[in-house]
Amino acid sequence: MAFDIDDEDLCQSVQQIAANQQRLKDMTLLNELSMLGSNVSVFGLDSTFGALLDGRVKKVVLPYPFDTEKCNPLIIEAITQGAELEIIYGDPAQRLSQLGGVAGVLYERFETFDSD
Repeated sequence: MAFDIDDEDLCQSVQQIAANQQRLKDMTLLNELSMLGSNVSVFGLDSTFGALLDGRVKKVVLPYPFDTEKCNPLIIEAITQGAELEIIYGDPAQRLSQLGGVAGVLYERFETFDSD
């Protein structure tokens, strides 16, 4: 079955689909982090940086655009520790700004139980 669509229209359609998928992925990430709480996430620059210094952050989530002067130390530390950096755009970035401007996805913690 042949489709009659020119290259420019096809390109625009693919870009729109990709942007929608990215927006959905970013919003899902924020929703999960905000619902799961402090065992798996931290919000705000100070809390995220503190958790990063403790070696507990596996991913730093930043909104686009972000204040480079404030975030550069955080980004440098994240890269130094091998944490992932994720930059989100649009509505999810605005939501992240409402939640503290920066988020950290923490390594999972396992509770230990005494055998006593």
